[in-house]
Amino acid sequence: QNLLFSMEIIKARELGTPTLVTLDLYTRRAVATARKMGWRDFHWLSVFSKGEPAYGYKWIQTYSRTTLFCYEVGAMLFSKLVGWV
Repeated sequence: QNLLFSMEIIKARELGTPTLVTLDLYTRRAVATARKMGWRDFHWLSVFSKGEPAYGYKWIQTYSRTTLFCYEVGAMLFSKLVGWV
């Protein structure tokens, strides 16, 4: 939804080339999803953040970089399975 709404704003305001900024572990899926949604002329930037675990349910997903990696691999496989990327 963020990608969809962002592109709508970019087009409505006739802004320049967008830059997609994501956490390093999410970049591959974010770029693939953006391309699948029709983003063509865009830049992407991958950033690293040590961060800290989220609260509640998300704590399991964000406990460490290893758990983030495992979650992201699973999310990428699921996204391919359902056709999102």
